[in-house]
This record gives sequence, structure tokens and C-alpha cells, in this order.
Amino acid sequence: MKTVFLIVGESGCGKTTICNILQKKYEYKLAKSSTTRAQRYEGESSYNFVTLEEYHKACDEGRALAPTIFDNNYYFITRDMLYNSDLYVVDKAGVEYLKNKIKDIKFTAIYISVDEATRRQRMLERGDSLVKIENRINNDREAFKGVKYDYIVENIHLEQCIAEVLKIMESI
Repeated sequence: MKTVFLIVGESGCGKTTICNILQKKYEYKLAKSSTTRAQRYEGESSYNFVTLEEYHKACDEGRALAPTIFDNNYYFITRDMLYNSDLYVVDKAGVEYLKNKIKDIKFTAIYISVDEATRRQRMLERGDSLVKIENRINNDREAFKGVKYDYIVENIHLEQCIAEVLKIMESI
């Protein structure tokens, strides 16, 4: 059975950074969500950017898996994207959806843990506004309550975090 590792955590915890390193250095394949949001910067490639019409078409055709909305933008993944990937950055609702609804793929959820002050600093460094940071912090406090994950890895030292994630992935 195909295994996909779900990388989960609050904004600014390092999910995308971790996955990019695993992809570049260790050749793991990273699934990209599709989203209706605008690119944060020219050439951003961490998502498949789609129109609202394309999102609705994917939903109507049953291709949009783990659909979610954040900040008035829609996000989703397709089965083909998952089958051709090893890693997927996803939110809590996406973990629950995939684990409960998709039975032909094994999902292992790895939660990346970081304290709030570090997350705030990282979001500032990537150029998020103070208002956006506070909105994300407040949203995450509620969104991540009572979540169960298969593994929890702390991301204070990036190299150590990646080593721990690799150890988990290689053991499965």
C-alpha cells in the first residue's frame, strides 16, 4: 500500500522548509496543494495556483480531496498528486479527512512542534504582516486543539528535526 507522510503544524513551524530539504537532499517527492489564493511573491512554486472556477470544477468532478478554506482561499489535493508523492503539507482538517476517507493510501501524520514566539519570529522573517501573524496564531490555537498525530517532532534545531523526521520515515 502506498504511504504518504502528512507534515502538519501551526503557521511558522517550518513544515515547508522541512519538506523542501527532504525533497532536495533526500529525493522524497512533495505533493503540492492546489489553491485559489494569490502568489505571495512572483515565481512562488509551493502550490498549484488555480482559479475559483477550476476549484469548483475539481469539486464537482470529485477530484478535490481534503478541501479546506483559509483566509477566504480554497485549498485541495487530488488523488493523483498523492499517489505520486511521499510528503504532503496539510492542516488538521486535511489529516482527519485523508485518514478517514481515503482507504487505499496509508497516511502517517508527523506534527512539527514549535513554541509560539519562534513561530512569530519566523513569520516576521518571511515577511508576514503583524495583523496576518496574529490572525494565524489565533486561528491555530483553536484549529489544533485536541488533534492526534502519529508522531510529534520539535523543530528548534532544523538539522535535528530533519534527522528525526527521516528516522520516522525510514522506519515505516
